[in-house]
Amino acid sequence: MEWNLEHMLVSLQPKNVSNLFIRLLVILIIFVILYMGWMKLKISWLESDLQLAIRWEGLYLDKNFRDIGDSINQCYGSEVMRSGLIFRSNGWFSGWNCNKIGNPETIYSLNYDPEKKDFFFCWDSHEQRINIGKVLNPTIKLSELEFLNTWENTEMRISACNILKDIFISIQQHKTTLIHCDAGRDRTGVYSSILTAIAAESSGALNQSMLEAIECDYRKTASLHPEKYGRMENFIKQILKKYSVTQFLASQCQIPEKDIRQVGTILAELQ
Repeated sequence: MEWNLEHMLVSLQPKNVSNLFIRLLVILIIFVILYMGWMKLKISWLESDLQLAIRWEGLYLDKNFRDIGDSINQCYGSEVMRSGLIFRSNGWFSGWNCNKIGNPETIYSLNYDPEKKDFFFCWDSHEQRINIGKVLNPTIKLSELEFLNTWENTEMRISACNILKDIFISIQQHKTTLIHCDAGRDRTGVYSSILTAIAAESSGALNQSMLEAIECDYRKTASLHPEKYGRMENFIKQILKKYSVTQFLASQCQIPEKDIRQVGTILAELQ
């Protein structure tokens, strides 16, 4: 008994603990390298010829993932938006299992860069396939959509609207949908704000409390810097000075108002 206790105490000496930590770290690194190698090999067997992005940081970094409906309901203080349909995240999920991001049927990548040409994806273990994020802005990188003057840029507006139209189709088909960018913050925040706003309009709940809930959801992103506080609330407020959100989207994107209202009604349906 005394020998065992002495042996244990020796093994817990700082030098031994440090050696143990180094060994565990080496094992972890080897695991990551083997996993990434396996993913690259598996991708090479699949049908895609696209340049797929594998983000090893997804092993340990927060993916900023959340259900938009759940998040808005929590921020608003009552159930006003459907949960289990629309999700948001950053890009660290790419290369990992889809269960890390809610197993979405459709993914929209708002962070596509025409210069890098990376496509973000996850591995759907149920369907045994890769789920690649849709890219509908092949010639321009989306940025600063939370400022209305950005929508005056024709190419930026058309690209942003093409994505929105396709998201609407997914919602109309009741497909679980993930929207993401790099940080899951600004570009993702704009689309999340728009979807929340049209849902609120459909139920007559687009009030100051809802604007604060939209901003609350935006601020859940850990990487958000204080100088950006207020951007999503102000984005919707600026729209409402001249239009309803439905009218703004109909004007900017040439989407029939009845289709926008239908999407809003689906998003406001409580299960």
